[in-house]
Amino acid sequence: VQFSLNIDGGMLLEEQDKIGVSNLLAELLTKGTAAKTPKELEEAIELLGANIYINAGDDNFVISGSTLAKNFEPTMELVEEMLLQPRWDAEEFQLAKQQVISRIQQQKASPNTIASNEFRKLIYGEGNILANNNLGTEASVDKIELQDLKDYYNKNLSPQLASFLVVGDIQQEKATKVARELSQNWPVKNVKIPQVSVPAAPEESQVYFYDVPGAKQSVLMLSLIHISEPTR
Repeated sequence: VQFSLNIDGGMLLEEQDKIGVSNLLAELLTKGTAAKTPKELEEAIELLGANIYINAGDDNFVISGSTLAKNFEPTMELVEEMLLQPRWDAEEFQLAKQQVISRIQQQKASPNTIASNEFRKLIYGEGNILANNNLGTEASVDKIELQDLKDYYNKNLSPQLASFLVVGDIQQEKATKVARELSQNWPVKNVKIPQVSVPAAPEESQVYFYDVPGAKQSVLMLSLIHISEPTR
C-alpha cells in the first residue's frame, strides 16, 4: 500500500527572513516521537516492513510512504504519532540544522541547483516567497531556533488543509476509517494560505546567462510562469 498525506502550506507560510523552517520541521518529525527515541521509531517502522517519509515543499508539507497491506493500520498509527506527538529533541534539531547547512553548501557546486535558484529569482522576482530555495540559505537556517519550528507546527499544520491518498490492496472503508480517526485526534487551526502575487509574463521570450567561471558543465532551463492551486 502506498499512501500520501498532503498538507497545504509549506514554504508559503514561512517568514522571509527565516526560510527553511518547514524543511527543518519535516526533518525533525522523523527523529523520534514524544514516546520513542529516533532509534526506537526507526525500529518500529522497520518491524512493520514500512517506509515513512516527511518532506516540505514550496506550497505543501507531505507525509508519505509504503507498507504491507496487513500492516496499514499500525503503520498509520505511527504516522499519527509522528505528526501529533513530536519529540522536539534539541540535540536532533541542531544536527538537522548542520545537515541542512551542509546540503546548501554542497548545492553551491551543483550546476543544476545554481541554475534553479537563479531561475526562481528571475521568474518570481525579489521579495516573492517563491523566489527562494525552500531549504533556505546558510544565513536563514542559522537564524532558525527550535521555537520557530514549534510556532510553525502549532499555527500551520491543520487537518482542514489536508488531503489523503491511498493506493493498493486495501478497502476504501478501512482507508476512510484511518483518515477519520487521524482527523478526529488532530487539532483544527484557522490557517489562511497567503495569496502569492503572480508576476506578469514578459511580452517576448527572454534569455539570461549566469556565468560560473571555470565550470565544466552548462545547464539550459526553459520555463513558463505557473502558480499551482491548493489541493483543497
